[in-house]
Amino acid sequence: MAVSLAALAFVLFVGCETTAVRVNADDPPGVGQAPPVRHSLTRPHELPEALEIPIASRGEHLFVRTGVDGYDAGHFLLDTGAAMDAVDLGVAGRLQLPEAGDGVALGIAGLEAFTFRRVDQLSVGPLALPARRLAGLNLHRVARHMRHPVNGIVGFSSLKRTPFTLDYQANTLTVYQPQAFTPPTDAASQPLRIARGLPLIAARLADGPIVWLIIDTGADNELTLPRELANRFPKVVAVNISAAGSATGVGGKVTKHRTWIKRIDLMGVSLHNVPVAFEELPDVRQGDSVGRIGHKLLQHFRLTFDPGRKTLYAQWRPDAGEDGDLTGMARHP
Repeated sequence: MAVSLAALAFVLFVGCETTAVRVNADDPPGVGQAPPVRHSLTRPHELPEALEIPIASRGEHLFVRTGVDGYDAGHFLLDTGAAMDAVDLGVAGRLQLPEAGDGVALGIAGLEAFTFRRVDQLSVGPLALPARRLAGLNLHRVARHMRHPVNGIVGFSSLKRTPFTLDYQANTLTVYQPQAFTPPTDAASQPLRIARGLPLIAARLADGPIVWLIIDTGADNELTLPRELANRFPKVVAVNISAAGSATGVGGKVTKHRTWIKRIDLMGVSLHNVPVAFEELPDVRQGDSVGRIGHKLLQHFRLTFDPGRKTLYAQWRPDAGEDGDLTGMARHP
């Protein structure tokens, strides 16, 4: 039984674009220069065969050093669960980024209005990304939850123009020239679905139900599913749901109930007794039956996305990451 994708809607754009100019051409105080840009994802055919960019693991999240209009903008969250790029309002003010229209983001806890900020160039290392407008968001509460500064977000929309690999063990993001890309031979392949700008895969839970999961590097825990799924399929859990907690993201906070899934089959492995958080969805997200795979599980894979061919390649690395002693894990025969 497959769970519906129909209600998946994470980002809505409303309003019209406005025109503005920077009032000051001087260097913003306290902001250094970003590394020079030599390549651009707007011209993927001109990329080197493989371009490796350092990333940093901070707690349960990935960060990448980012440039905005030639200035060093600090660490942006590398978030494949975000359908757009964003900049913290404080950074936007320091860089004097002009306003460029309004939008509404639908996050884990509901709707959050924002104003776009226009940029001439968004870059990671020597690579320019295609974004020209960033959502201006107050990321202070997200940073407080992560215990690390979050100056912005690089989302899946900026990376999907060409194949790329996220290697948690090597702390690298590698983008490939599409014509030269060769799929890895030591990884399991799985169909990749892109819906509303987000990458999803199908997974099977114990006792049969199939669920769609967002590959969400911006989520911290192993697995997140809607609470209504546990209500419909109570046999998927190994231990009855009891304690409740909360998570913070776009839109505010959402209530979560933690337990364990008996078994889930995904990305070439069968995993048993996997920790899961069942979310209590806000009214605006009722009917959204899509879950998320987060950092604590993704760190045990080397992930290669091929959006053009709609394929994900996953290499299982049980000893990678901070929680290398995961138990009950076994490859499919």
